[in-house]
Amino acid sequence: MHGAFTEQYSAFWLGARSLDSMEDAGILPDFAGVVASDRYQNYFSARWERIAGNQACLAHLLRDFEDCAETYPGAVWPVQAQRALRGLIRTWHAAVDQGLTAIPADNLEPLEHEFRHAVLAGLASVPRAPGPENSVKQRPGRELLEFCKDRQGAVLRFAKDTRVWPTDNLSDRGVRPLKPSRKYPGARPATTSPRTASASAATSTPPASTARTRWMSCTTSCSAGPGGHPHRHSPRSREDTRATHHGACMG
Repeated sequence: MHGAFTEQYSAFWLGARSLDSMEDAGILPDFAGVVASDRYQNYFSARWERIAGNQACLAHLLRDFEDCAETYPGAVWPVQAQRALRGLIRTWHAAVDQGLTAIPADNLEPLEHEFRHAVLAGLASVPRAPGPENSVKQRPGRELLEFCKDRQGAVLRFAKDTRVWPTDNLSDRGVRPLKPSRKYPGARPATTSPRTASASAATSTPPASTARTRWMSCTTSCSAGPGGHPHRHSPRSREDTRATHHGACMG
């Protein structure tokens, strides 16, 4: 189940996890904003020629690094990466509250440095298994670390443009994409903060080229895919869940 979400609108498409199915859903081919999503590779395809860019969901990354902390007890880098990401989310909220267009450099640079070095330490600790990329299974966390290194711009886009959401958790408040076989008690209505709810998913109406839509084409059991993530929905902190402005999220 593919879904695209703003505070007021949700679009769903029943299909496969393929690029063709995502194109058939009809959102990404014409969408011209920033796509906030998990790490699934199809969101980063060159096929989506019109999008303004990608933002990797930090809530997903925090859960992925928590997996690494559990897999490698005593390792410093997973905790360091989580600390830096949470700090970046907090400073983003502060910047939004102050009406700033970006996180100030004095606040951004130490956290960016901490995150970058956590990723490098992790890459040094979790070596890549040799062999063809599509057929050799990597050790836990390796593909996450490579993503964070190779796509740092997508991980930290929100820090340079406060219109971009750092997470795609808005969709978690509504209907979750599920396997047909999974027991589901029913849909919950989406809830949003009165401060941020609007037809454009923004505190003020952005230009059409920067409207956000979140696409998250995950099927709950997405560990088999390169962008797979565990679905742990423990209570989220204020900085992980608060919706703000600029875009649409996919899920």
